[in-house]
Amino acid sequence: MTRRSALGGALAAFLGAAASHAQCPADWAPIPGVFADTSNWPWPVPLGTYRGDLVVGGRFTSIGGVPHRVAARWDGGAWQPMSEGAPAGLELRWGLELGDSFYAAGGYCTPQWCDGRIFQYDGIRWHELPGTEGATRVLTVFNGQLVATTTYFTTLSGQTLQYLARWDGSQWLPLGQPPPTVTWQNGDVAVYHNELYAGTIYGEVRRWTGITWVAIAGTSGSGGYAPYIRDLEVYGDELVVGGFFSRVGPVAADCIAAWNGVSWHSLGEVHFNTGGGWHPEVLELFADGGALQIRGYLTSPFLGQAAWDGNSWSFAPTGRQGRWPLVHYRGTVASTDLGSANGGPPQSPRAALWQFPICYANCDCSDAPAVLSLSDLACFLQKFAAASSYANCDGSTAPPILNVADFTCFLQRFAAGCP
Repeated sequence: MTRRSALGGALAAFLGAAASHAQCPADWAPIPGVFADTSNWPWPVPLGTYRGDLVVGGRFTSIGGVPHRVAARWDGGAWQPMSEGAPAGLELRWGLELGDSFYAAGGYCTPQWCDGRIFQYDGIRWHELPGTEGATRVLTVFNGQLVATTTYFTTLSGQTLQYLARWDGSQWLPLGQPPPTVTWQNGDVAVYHNELYAGTIYGEVRRWTGITWVAIAGTSGSGGYAPYIRDLEVYGDELVVGGFFSRVGPVAADCIAAWNGVSWHSLGEVHFNTGGGWHPEVLELFADGGALQIRGYLTSPFLGQAAWDGNSWSFAPTGRQGRWPLVHYRGTVASTDLGSANGGPPQSPRAALWQFPICYANCDCSDAPAVLSLSDLACFLQKFAAASSYANCDGSTAPPILNVADFTCFLQRFAAGCP
């Protein structure tokens, strides 16, 4: 028996009976003041957080009783304007915070695509970044620089770059020539173990060495369809890849697989809906602390979304319709939803923004007073003893992944309570 499992098991026994591991309830709550006409695509889009506030873009008719234009910030109690300097009619769909700025991508949009613009908000007004052409998406931050995709980038010297580039604060610079094929809709990049990885529209997974891109794995399709990668996400100490494929390298994996830095493995069986002309596909990945959420063409019992706890799949109540991102915001998940019965929030007359509360310290998912109790500590210790990724409270990546710092982290979160 390892020292970790012995310590976790002894402490769990000391605390008494094991905590029950019931599925956390789907306790959706609307974010007030946001309304949209459900017949008028698209809808409000949570873009990310900026200075602790939730940033919202997309298209909707009013916000806090004030006609909406481009973007706004929710500070937990009131809406604040965030449209100064942005052209009228601009729709922002993806965003992230970098330093003291917020970057967002969008443009003048149709249901299929946006014409390709990236803007920087400096805390006062928006400024357009020059040199993008085609549908555009901001992806991640790597080595302190923004990484984005568009059809073409143009540098200050007139050089044309395709697919991926980095913004150094004044111009677009290349990320290898040729870069991985990542577009606004398919493919993704993520930072894992301080290195940049890319999943491509051709089903390849590559790693950036600082000089060139090296292949980590290829994938195989099925049913006459070519493979492709949709999304990358870091969960625990692994890089998770989702999309459409039947194998990653030598490993059989049904549309989702994980890379631990050395080898690939599957994440068990997910039930996909293959009727009506659909083929299996994972559309989005989202790590919300203890679980990995996925959205895709899933059938019963998951109905479009599922959650992986490190050992098995279950229904994910934080799933919703649409292709908009889930966003972490002050201990909750913020999402756009039309009031779908597919595991989303209750029916509402118009599309709006919703929050689903998550609380890391509420390990046993209890909702009875008091929400946090000794059973949560017993639950945490069981997960620690089982080497569950949930127990990596401090998010460390250096071995040993699970250690005494995780106990300290959990106790701090327990003491802070749930939001």
